[in-house]
Amino acid sequence: MQSWLHIPAPPLDHYIEHFFLYENLISDHLRERMLPDGHIELVIDLREQPNFWYPNDDPDAAHRVQGGWISGVHRHYITIEAAQGASMLVVRFRPGRILPILGMPAGAIADQVVPLDQVWGPTFEHLRNGLLERPEPARKFAWLEQFFLKKIQNGPAPNPVIDFALNRLQSMDTAAGIAAIVGKTGYSHKHFVSLFHLHIGVPPKVYSRILKFQQAVRQMESSPGQPDWSALTYACGYYDQAHFINEFKTFSGFSPSFYLEKRGAYLNYLPVD
Repeated sequence: MQSWLHIPAPPLDHYIEHFFLYENLISDHLRERMLPDGHIELVIDLREQPNFWYPNDDPDAAHRVQGGWISGVHRHYITIEAAQGASMLVVRFRPGRILPILGMPAGAIADQVVPLDQVWGPTFEHLRNGLLERPEPARKFAWLEQFFLKKIQNGPAPNPVIDFALNRLQSMDTAAGIAAIVGKTGYSHKHFVSLFHLHIGVPPKVYSRILKFQQAVRQMESSPGQPDWSALTYACGYYDQAHFINEFKTFSGFSPSFYLEKRGAYLNYLPVD
């Protein structure tokens, strides 16, 4: 497999973390579990084959997508195919910056993987065709930047309240902490939650839980062996180990110790068969 990572130039870097292109995927498993990480990602498939995703691991609830799709913030893990030979371009958005690009509330795609032709219509076909006509990675990235620059120029500006709240939620993780953030904004709790629906896709308390879960995942990944579970539990803001284990199972479907056995080469992607 070949891969390329591209950081867009300002001002686009305030909306998009990176573009990631890979070609001719080689995988030793058929499916993988994708864990919630609080991000919204857009994927453009450079092949013509259909792809499938499953809520949790339920093969009877398969959803078909083809050409390209956008994955909203998820409250639970989903399962995706690891298709051999796949070539895709992934766009990872910064939290809270999707509204001008998506053109609809982030809540409209939460817990979903939505085909891009349903979001942008013929505009997506134009975008994808432009990528297919440009074989060199640098030209693909330049075409993407041109497309998204037009989106942010014509869309609403980022909301400073959301930026403030996201920054505070990195360290404040309880309902009382969220109430303190709301008090600083001068908004009612109801209006604050509606802003999260618009810009993030899930309520602030849910998003805070996802952030804590991701903090735990990163600490586990950085541990050379078995982590000190008690220290990790309290460092990530959980009440006790039972609370930590229950939350980890909610988001990953695995216990923390089993996760360490199953983890693959990439953060938040776990081989399942």
